[in-house]
Amino acid sequence: MKKPKAKTNVFNEEEDDELEPSKQITIHLFIESTMSTTNKSQSKAVASSATKTLQRGPIFHDTADSFDVLQTTIAKLAPCAVKNLVISKMWWKFEMPLGGLHKLLANDIGYNAMVSAAKAKKGDVAVFVYMPPPVKVEEVWLILNPIIIISEGQHLSDMANGRSWSSSRSIGCRRGDS
Repeated sequence: MKKPKAKTNVFNEEEDDELEPSKQITIHLFIESTMSTTNKSQSKAVASSATKTLQRGPIFHDTADSFDVLQTTIAKLAPCAVKNLVISKMWWKFEMPLGGLHKLLANDIGYNAMVSAAKAKKGDVAVFVYMPPPVKVEEVWLILNPIIIISEGQHLSDMANGRSWSSSRSIGCRRGDS
């Protein structure tokens, strides 16, 4: 008599995650800023822009880590707070081929695409991450000052002395001035 084969659950996602080992990737961070320059020639001024690139890293990132962990690591390299990173304008590409396309790394979907592509590559994987400079986020403090409404002809010194305006009198005449 034959033994029945054990059934496997093909839809069990937990087993798929355990079968797929994490991989360590090398990430190089490039902070790019655009500077406008003006070159003056004899006849006219020519405006142009130049890109200044600052390289940070490399860092080693585990593909099992989340996008939040990568953001925190990038913020430490930048150095800035995570809230100062311009996440919506972050791009990534593999080190090879040199002319490879930049892909968006602005959210979890872009991050998961990068991780999937890195896991599919054989051997060591190096990823270049490009981003604009961090922004300065300033806290805005709302200071409420009393609003003082002054009628035409009224002076602040009159209000400080306790004098008020009479609505029945003509503009510019204080009470007691007739």
